[in-house]
Amino acid sequence: MVNKSGRIGTAGESGVCKYLAANGFPLAERRRLRGNLDGGDLVTVPGLVVEVKSGAAAKNASVERVSDWLGETEQERLNAGANIGLLVVQRRGYSPDRAGFWRAIMPIGQWVSLFGYEPKTGLAHRPVELFLIDAVNALRRGGYGDALDDEVSSGLEVDDPWGPAAYAKGTAT
Repeated sequence: MVNKSGRIGTAGESGVCKYLAANGFPLAERRRLRGNLDGGDLVTVPGLVVEVKSGAAAKNASVERVSDWLGETEQERLNAGANIGLLVVQRRGYSPDRAGFWRAIMPIGQWVSLFGYEPKTGLAHRPVELFLIDAVNALRRGGYGDALDDEVSSGLEVDDPWGPAAYAKGTAT
C-alpha cells in the first residue's frame, strides 16, 4: 500500500509524464526507483533527465529547498550520463492536469546550450526558471523529443532581452 506522500508524488509524475507524452516526448514514462544511482523520475529521451516535485512541499518550496532539489537533479543527470537535467516543480493552484504551467528549472548553461550558445563564465550553474511549456519548446529546439506541428507558448520569446542569448552574453541578470 502506497502512503499519501507516495500517491501525491505518483500523481505529479504522471501529470508531467502525460504532458510530455502529448508534447513531443511520446515515449515518456515513469522510472522505477534506483536508489543511490537514481537517474530522475521520468524516462524521456537519451540525454535528458526529468525530476518532478509535487504536493505541498513543492507548492511552498523555499529557494533553499529548490536549490537542494537542483543539486539532486544534477546528481541524477550525472548518474544517467545525460546532458540536460530538468527539475519540474508544481505551482500552487495548478493540478497535475495543468503540468504545462508548472515551474521548470535548469542551470543556465544547460538552457543556453539548447540554442547553440555557450554560457558566460560564472553563470553556467545559476538556475533559470520557465514554465514547463517553454522548457519543452526549448528542448525540442535543442534536438530533444519529437518536433510538433505547432508550438504551444506561454509568451516567452527566444529573442527576448531576457532570453538565452542574453544569458549567454551575460547581459541578463
